[in-house]
Amino acid sequence: MEIPKNKILDFYNRFSNKLTKDLIYINRRHIKHFILLWQIFKKYEIENILEIGTGVGIITKFLSYKYNKITSIDISENNIKLVNKYLPSNVSLINKSIMDYNTESKYDLILLLDTLEHIPKSYHTKLFKKLSNIMNNNAHIIFTIPNPCYTKYIINNNPKALQVVDEMIYLDDILEICKETNLQIDEYKHFSIDRRNQYIFYNIVNNNSNFTNLNKSETIEERVIYKLLNNRLVILLRKLYFKKRINGKL
Repeated sequence: MEIPKNKILDFYNRFSNKLTKDLIYINRRHIKHFILLWQIFKKYEIENILEIGTGVGIITKFLSYKYNKITSIDISENNIKLVNKYLPSNVSLINKSIMDYNTESKYDLILLLDTLEHIPKSYHTKLFKKLSNIMNNNAHIIFTIPNPCYTKYIINNNPKALQVVDEMIYLDDILEICKETNLQIDEYKHFSIDRRNQYIFYNIVNNNSNFTNLNKSETIEERVIYKLLNNRLVILLRKLYFKKRINGKL
């Protein structure tokens, strides 16, 4: 049975008080996200950012140090009132559900960090259709979610730690959403905070079938190994070796 919207809203307005301690003691989850985001910053050209789930602004503040165009949206009025007191002017704050957010803007980076699992699953396909319409062609949707096996563990062992909505989201769920919204998974990996493989990182991009040719391998390691294995001397030695082994002409 779907949880009423007013119950969700009430929970997150009350939950705001619990989050304020993160302003003083930066937890390991936020530090891990700082590192993941820094890797994203180095890889992609980013100007306009949409953050879904402001919370008390820990990630928002981090983004504001590097970028000038940040929009951050949160369903909790209490969260928005709090962060409005200290976030810089280059952050535009919006107090509403992402499902009710309409804009003509296009974004290079859309973030849902530890947020998607707190949006009812019945909205996920509609959500990603909305996001696909406000993405630039080369934009990225970055989201992190708990490993569904970890969520199941919490349900069985510490259910009081759960929020009003805490969905178990599997890879198959995301693949189905991508199929229906013309998106694709560009990157997927597990990461750990205080338990091994506790969270999952997704990088979602437009499925524009633009498979650009690569003139060289993506990583330095690959390029070095390629050159080592394909220099003239090594190629000559391999030719002599296999000619002798198979008694043929290569």
